[in-house]
Amino acid sequence: MSAGYRNPQTRNRIWYTAHGYALATTLTRLFRHKLATATTLLVIAVSLSLPVLIVFLTPQLSSLSKAPLKSLSMTLYLDSEVSDEDAAAMAQRLNQQQDISDARYISRQEALTTLRENTSLSPAIDILGVNPLPAAIVVQPATQLPDRQLQQALADKLSEMPGVNDIQLDLEWVARMQSIGVLLNRVAWLMGLILVIASLMVIANTIRLELLRHAKESEVVSLLGGTPRFIRRPFLYLGATFGMLGALLASLIAIGLLFSLNIPIRQLAESYASSFELSLPNMHYMAYIVLFSLAAGIVAAVLTVRFQLSTKS
Repeated sequence: MSAGYRNPQTRNRIWYTAHGYALATTLTRLFRHKLATATTLLVIAVSLSLPVLIVFLTPQLSSLSKAPLKSLSMTLYLDSEVSDEDAAAMAQRLNQQQDISDARYISRQEALTTLRENTSLSPAIDILGVNPLPAAIVVQPATQLPDRQLQQALADKLSEMPGVNDIQLDLEWVARMQSIGVLLNRVAWLMGLILVIASLMVIANTIRLELLRHAKESEVVSLLGGTPRFIRRPFLYLGATFGMLGALLASLIAIGLLFSLNIPIRQLAESYASSFELSLPNMHYMAYIVLFSLAAGIVAAVLTVRFQLSTKS
């Protein structure tokens, strides 16, 4: 027997026979309890759908956040004592600075006309009888990178100019939204990690129930000369199968969620004069997710089988 096993052809035949038997046993057990199998797969898929969705969304949202912002600008509000001629000359001087690509002067009358055309506040302005808007200079920095330190340094320098009453960074909301996005991203990943652990616990509990259900069968196989590895192998295949099929179902659920999210995201982008929409995930990501889930299912099965057998002994 041992001499025959040293033959590579015989060893390969035994290896394929043992693993083929384990795979056939696993599939038989899965199809024997169809409702329990479907329920377990559905629970695993739902638990993994959020982590999978996060994996699909992360590269698309990160590329969106790294896109150059073309609307980076600062608005300098001038004192009421500054005349139109002085304000226009100030804008001309700002245009000559190397760190500023454009500076456009907006008079009080032009600001009032724009307000009347784009809002419904004309009756309120008529009641006031005076123009409440200050003159302003809209400054476009030479760099388009949303660097908060560069913005603040330029803003501090411009705020010290004579005649400048206040300054507004038009992209302060971008920094706030980016901070909120980082927070939400971390919370999502933490939730995803918790759900991954939950799905592994589901697989481990399923393996434990299968061990209990087939305890007498395993004892008979052991008495007939079956090795511990031969007995454990079908349960490892069971964990791998649940991990792989659960990841595939979770990917389908995540793709469905992407399609359902695309409509409101497209509408939101159109309201900001943009054309962003979610695309289908790369097949490489799906392959990595399936392989990771398959390996995680095997690990959960190995730990469960070892723990269950150690408690028996």
